[in-house]
Amino acid sequence: FFLFSVFFTIMLIIPHIKNREMGWFQLKKNYGEIYYTASFAALSLLLWGLDRILAGLSMLFMAVGDSATGLVRSRILKERGKHISGSIAMFILCSAIGYYFYGIKGVLLSVVATLAEYQPWVDDNISVPLLTALTGILI
Repeated sequence: FFLFSVFFTIMLIIPHIKNREMGWFQLKKNYGEIYYTASFAALSLLLWGLDRILAGLSMLFMAVGDSATGLVRSRILKERGKHISGSIAMFILCSAIGYYFYGIKGVLLSVVATLAEYQPWVDDNISVPLLTALTGILI
């Protein structure tokens, strides 16, 4: 998994370096897709031997939960931006996934993931998986 994540990270960096972003999903000076694959590489490298389920859960929260926020918000806002409706959708999906794998601990981790996604300071492609994993290790 680590090698695939690194491969995709490199493949996503190249268009930015060449200033030829793939317009259908890459934006100039927005590196979210790179952070996404790089955070997966970091999780797989750091957690695979320690707690694979936590690594996978953190990735699932980002993949499924953040997708839900985008879908719900685009229906309500009709543009990019944060809205509580997307966070509620993320929390519901991540809670179900988290409970399946970790019970109440998974629900607590879904709260962390939702807050990490909603905060405005750090790209959610970094904050969601890494804060979820860090919290999972600590609790």
